[in-house]
Amino acid sequence: MFKTTSKKRGFTLVELLVVISIIGILSSLSTVSVNIARTRARDAKRKADTSQVQLALYLYFDDNLRFPLADLLPENAQANWVTALTPALNGTETGKLYMATVPIDPLNLNEHVYGYNSDGQEFTITYYLEDGGPQEIHGY
Repeated sequence: MFKTTSKKRGFTLVELLVVISIIGILSSLSTVSVNIARTRARDAKRKADTSQVQLALYLYFDDNLRFPLADLLPENAQANWVTALTPALNGTETGKLYMATVPIDPLNLNEHVYGYNSDGQEFTITYYLEDGGPQEIHGY
């Protein structure tokens, strides 16, 4: 007597699982691409920082006829980037400002990621790229 015409509306479990899987795949792909972009941005900042320091070192050399020395450490040891360069470039040593603050690594704020060696006539700046390993800039 009673005729029930029940049309259930909604999604099946399989349809929901497919949609959730697609969303998961898309979000993981976007996370990977964002991480790659961040790595490249940090590496670009490292290159820009070392180029700016290189420029400041050449300006220092033009005025003082030598590069800032890094001879306070044992031979072949790389001087701490900030300790070796800050007095020379911020005006403490010479009274002339070449660079207000010496940059530090953008990833972990560990100043030992950059290195500096100099005998006064030549210098070497060492830095590490996340996507390329150790790099060196030589100046003379």
